Amino acid sequence: MKFRGFLRLSFFLSLFIANNALASKFDINTFEVINSNVSDKEPVGIYGAYGPSDEHRVVVLDQAKNGSQLVFTFPNTITKKDVFFISDKNGDGVNDVAFFGKNKVNERYQLFVKNGLNPNELVGKWNWPVKWQDAQVIDAGDLDGDGVRDVGLFAINTNNLVPQVSLMSGASPLEELGVYSFPKGRVNKQVKIFDDSDADHIDEFGVFSLTRKNKPVLFIRSGGQPSVKIEQYNWPANWTEQQVVKLPDLTGDNVSEIGLFGRRVDDERWQLHVKNGTTKKGVVGIYSWPASFENVSFHIVDDMTADGSPDFAVFGFNKANAKWQLQIKNSVDRSLVNNITWSGDFSDVELLKISDIDNNGVSDFALAGKRESIDTTQVQIKDGINSNLIQSHNVVDMVLPTFKVLTINNKKTLSVVGLVDDKPHYRRLSGNGEFHTISSSTATFVDKYKKGVEVFDYSASSHITIGEGDYAINLKFSGRGADSVYFYNDQNNGVDISHGALQIKDISDATKFTFRGRTVTPEINSNRSVVVTKNFADYYAVVQVLDVRNDGYDGNIDSVVFEWAIRTDGGTDFTSFEGKKGPSLVSCKEPSFFDSGGCQLVDGPYSIRSSSSIQQFPRPNNFVLGQFTLISHGLDISVSDLVAEDLNRRVSPSFSGLFDGEVISKNHSRSFTLNIPPTSYLQARPYFRLGVTSEGSEQVMLEYSGSFTSN
Repeated sequence: MKFRGFLRLSFFLSLFIANNALASKFDINTFEVINSNVSDKEPVGIYGAYGPSDEHRVVVLDQAKNGSQLVFTFPNTITKKDVFFISDKNGDGVNDVAFFGKNKVNERYQLFVKNGLNPNELVGKWNWPVKWQDAQVIDAGDLDGDGVRDVGLFAINTNNLVPQVSLMSGASPLEELGVYSFPKGRVNKQVKIFDDSDADHIDEFGVFSLTRKNKPVLFIRSGGQPSVKIEQYNWPANWTEQQVVKLPDLTGDNVSEIGLFGRRVDDERWQLHVKNGTTKKGVVGIYSWPASFENVSFHIVDDMTADGSPDFAVFGFNKANAKWQLQIKNSVDRSLVNNITWSGDFSDVELLKISDIDNNGVSDFALAGKRESIDTTQVQIKDGINSNLIQSHNVVDMVLPTFKVLTINNKKTLSVVGLVDDKPHYRRLSGNGEFHTISSSTATFVDKYKKGVEVFDYSASSHITIGEGDYAINLKFSGRGADSVYFYNDQNNGVDISHGALQIKDISDATKFTFRGRTVTPEINSNRSVVVTKNFADYYAVVQVLDVRNDGYDGNIDSVVFEWAIRTDGGTDFTSFEGKKGPSLVSCKEPSFFDSGGCQLVDGPYSIRSSSSIQQFPRPNNFVLGQFTLISHGLDISVSDLVAEDLNRRVSPSFSGLFDGEVISKNHSRSFTLNIPPTSYLQARPYFRLGVTSEGSEQVMLEYSGSFTSN
């Protein structure tokens, strides 16, 4: 559901790499099947960090000849933000290969585009001033009319904090075409390209956000005239997990409609509110889905009812039946078309929409993920109209399988890309119901690092083991203070603290440490948070302590959160390590008669629905509804959406320890609680929401709602 494939490589086979082999290896931790902004055609491309210098490379597999490949390289002086396939920029009719990131020296965003048929040809390099931050690239429309789609940068201008789109010519990287400005001081920014509505034959730019009063707003500017405002769409402050979506034309004016999809605060149902694509006045339609759905995604699916209009669907985990479910609604009359369900023991799921494979005239749907009951990656295909199981496939020989839908002979065909014997393989579902290898690469991916993020309750167990086999390393902790722990060397061959390192990748030579003494005392949020240790087989690990909870001897929470990396090849240089990126959330509970308590990592958005009634004497000034820690991994994050309110307007709930607008530096943490004052036996309906922004992308991390009564 999130991939489109790529370009045609039917000639230039002589450019494939003279020796038909790659002398060095890729790091398996960088294995990434890359996307296309413009096409869902084959072949398939794989990104990886290559060789000792971790050079950025893209290996493109051609389905026409097994083993054939094109290799595109990009400078390692750029920190990768995105790699993808972009519309043709040099006029040869083939989509090109794009690499976008920030220059490590001058901190400017740069976009490199190479000829999709010739890896040695740099089509263009686009540069933006250092004032732009939190950026993303847009493959925009053709503003200058030269037949080449232009290149936009959506970012925050740090000079004035205004979100802007800086548009440059797609054919001439030095030619600036205009800057589009949007209202500032808002959160949850999402940029979209919408159909031309002012008859200048150029698509419009729109930015979706929330006001400080949590009202969703979509502001649209003319694509042809940057200073001209087309329309501003507004919705009431009754939404969470909201997004704006571009929909098919439902009104017959040849302009796509605009929808707001999200969860209503008042009744927790999921809804799609549709407005006309040319005017904010009125409502085209409202579509609703059950409140029992969690981990939800919205989909536009093919026409399931033969009424000439694509239909709308919501996919998620239905708590009412403990199953993954796709519920499809008719886009014309809003009636229920179908409910398709899959077992609830799938994890890390992905929904894929494919063409009709059982020949009954409607599209089918595949669910791919890890089946916990059989500990195997599995894909199940079900019929789009009667929900019957058509096919089921286990993927047992492939590491890091990634399922994709590619258009083959005008049919949306299910494919899978992953590593077999450390080499990338591309397989396609054939007519006989089996996955067949279409092409494979000579590139080799090896696991240079074992890594992870752990939450460890050191009051309940003496140690935790990271790694396995020869490179297994035992870690032992005990409490020391509010921001520190004792880290022991009892079961290893040495431990030392790095004075000055701010992250794991700051360790360039693990052998230089003295490894003397029994303990070290790392401190969170400081230049003493990184520890280097080794086992008796001389495998090295680097551990960064991110959060500590020391409640002493009162029987409450004693835990440590840490990120770790082990060089599985015996190496000592960790500078190429790429760990978790972005925010994570730790939820903690005090032990009780019914609950052993403790802390755990949770995925965002983490939703809590709770109803409680408490009487406590003496009555406190505030009751604590939840304890959490927000952690920033590898990137600075800013608290961009902090909401605490009582929907019954009786009391004033609050976050304690976290503030709207504050920035949490990379590899730092912030502990906080959700508080509510006494209600004097009146019922309150507390609602909390936490959203954070990292590199221009906002993510809702926490939502809490329910009822509360106290003395």
